[in-house]
Amino acid sequence: MNDFIVEDYRNVISNLLLSNPLIVGILSNDEYIDESDLENLDEADALIDHNLIAQHYIPGVVEETGSYIMYDLDEVPMYPRDSKQNTYTEVHLMFWLVTHRGMAKYKTKIKEEPFASARNMFRNDLLAREIKKIFEYKDNLGIAPNHLIYNKTFFPDDKDYYGRVLYFTITDWSNKVRNRGLKRNA
Repeated sequence: MNDFIVEDYRNVISNLLLSNPLIVGILSNDEYIDESDLENLDEADALIDHNLIAQHYIPGVVEETGSYIMYDLDEVPMYPRDSKQNTYTEVHLMFWLVTHRGMAKYKTKIKEEPFASARNMFRNDLLAREIKKIFEYKDNLGIAPNHLIYNKTFFPDDKDYYGRVLYFTITDWSNKVRNRGLKRNA
């Protein structure tokens, strides 16, 4: 059993999200839209620390508008009857997407795709669509395909924000599959 399964998944998930230019554009308000921008670890870390959060909370008092992706994982080892050794692990992955009401729509000025077709669309809808493209029915996190369980509305305590929740299950039988996506430690 891998004692670092949640940490390994966090690294892979952050890397997958940061490899999507539209997600990076929405989270950074088009400040970092080029992969070369994110090669500077300080800039990637700033985006991760501020708008891509590997836990379910917005850190501190938010005094600026923006969009945030928060995510977290539950690890559920599956044991055969009368066994002390797990057969596989089911991982529950939840994304909370929140956007300030003052900037509900993505007002990008970038004329290239995928930005041009996303202009004036709702940020949370765009983020949900891109996350589903990355994770739904893909085996990029475990051996079995990820399964979307639901995509529903989310109303955080802060009434200036609104959001969506996406919930996936992932069946993991192999540590090597999860480790292949690691590019750097988050």
